Amino acid sequence: MSQQLAVNALRPVYNLVELKLDNYEENELVLDTIHDLKAFFENPNNCTCHQTPKQKDLRTCFEKVGFKRFFERHFELKALEECELELFIKSQLISFEISDEKSKNKTHKHTYKYNYNNSLLLCKPVYLKLCRISNYLLSTLQNHLQLNELTEHIHGNAGHASKTESRVFLDYNITFPIKQFLIQYRAIHRFLSPLRHQDNFGVFIYLPTGQTYTSVYNEYKKYFYLIHDQSEK
Repeated sequence: MSQQLAVNALRPVYNLVELKLDNYEENELVLDTIHDLKAFFENPNNCTCHQTPKQKDLRTCFEKVGFKRFFERHFELKALEECELELFIKSQLISFEISDEKSKNKTHKHTYKYNYNNSLLLCKPVYLKLCRISNYLLSTLQNHLQLNELTEHIHGNAGHASKTESRVFLDYNITFPIKQFLIQYRAIHRFLSPLRHQDNFGVFIYLPTGQTYTSVYNEYKKYFYLIHDQSEK
């Protein structure tokens, strides 16, 4: 909690109306995302468009797209599940690929021209930031696309049987207290979907960005021992 307060104290105050983001709730998730993107674009080295000699448009990616549109797309992708995000990126890569019809070599290197839309080009570092992925994952998806087309990307540990399936049967006495804890934890710490108008959107539930699997597990252990002690009294 103290770490989160320190981060908030260092973060500038952002006016959502001035940023034309007044359709979003002013909560920690929205403000942290705004601050992260602002910090990214304030570093001129993050956009490599000006490093390309033949670049006709001398504007940076941020100047071309605009903060509002970049934030909205970035935030939409943040709400996707991992498999949904990877399928979205692979679908885009199909249209991004620059085909060489003269090349007869089936193993030729595939090149891509990254875009925000049909008229706005992005350099690779900015596209990675937009999609919230690493260069390694992008390369992995590119290779998988060439070999398997639009089939789902199966991660390396997906074929292994989990310990819960092979050794332990999780009965109601085990799963019920875990479920109750997660329901209570979500009710206390959740951030509702930051969109004010949700007629066309599902309601997403977000947790504080400072939380990790380990920290939530440690909170559950405290909860478990508390319930256990009360039941023995």
